[in-house]
Amino acid sequence: MSATNTSLWRAKIGEIAAIHINNKYYIKRIDGKVGNIVLRSENPEYLPYIVTAEDKFKIIGLVTNIIKKVL
Repeated sequence: MSATNTSLWRAKIGEIAAIHINNKYYIKRIDGKVGNIVLRSENPEYLPYIVTAEDKFKIIGLVTNIIKKVL
């Protein structure tokens, strides 16, 4: 069983969220199934993180726009 999301925000599978977990902040894509949350980076050099019941997990916002510099 995974940690409970204690925030007012709810993210759907596939959405990108700002996350506070274990006193650190991340921007990650939400993956997994109901009850099993996996946080994935868009950068393939970072391994996925499986959220456990021991984690202090909170979604603090959802990413709605991404602005990239065009080369």
